[in-house]
Amino acid sequence: MFRVGYVVEGKTDYIVLDALVEKFLGDKDYVPTQIQPPTSEYTNDQGPLGGGWKGVLLWCAQAGATPGGFAQSLPLLTYDCLIIHVDADIAAEAELQSHGLSAPCPPAKDTCDRLRNHLIALLGNPLPSNVVLCIPAQCMEAWVFSALHPDLVTSFQPIECRQDVERLLIGKPDRLVRDHDGRTRKNPQRYEEAAYRIAVGWDQAIAACPEAQCFDNDCRAALPP
Repeated sequence: MFRVGYVVEGKTDYIVLDALVEKFLGDKDYVPTQIQPPTSEYTNDQGPLGGGWKGVLLWCAQAGATPGGFAQSLPLLTYDCLIIHVDADIAAEAELQSHGLSAPCPPAKDTCDRLRNHLIALLGNPLPSNVVLCIPAQCMEAWVFSALHPDLVTSFQPIECRQDVERLLIGKPDRLVRDHDGRTRKNPQRYEEAAYRIAVGWDQAIAACPEAQCFDNDCRAALPP
């Protein structure tokens, strides 16, 4: 059975990515596992490394420090394909300023490429061929919005450079995101319900988001034909 592991910022990112992998694999059976953050009712789904982008970077640093290198780490030996995700908007975080990851947008590609190189540096060169780096710009919701609302995307282009994409989903029928005291709150259950339609609309996301096309190319290359 083909095994796919996911290192992601959070639950909704895992839901979207796994829906896409299921689409790419078609009728092939596979076993998906969310590695980071590990799901646990006792730790609020955060795990020992914490959730979000900080947890992903810590995971990469630890995996890269494995004796013998990343290629000899447990995840590489356990999974046939490993998808590692962070959103491009983390490049602007204060803790990462010294790395010079943020570049003017458009194009989003410059920042995404810098983040890819940063992840590769943490994991170690060369990156194994079964590892896929997924960096939506500025966040996963740009892909979600483009897949579910292709008729609206033109009004918000370049959507990969918008910092408020999550808010564009507030008030939409799927109710994926709501406003909570001025902050966005995502609903994993609603993402689960919308996952199939996000996958169906994937070509619309690719048309609107070059980084979606990048992920599509890399992921399909790492998965069985």
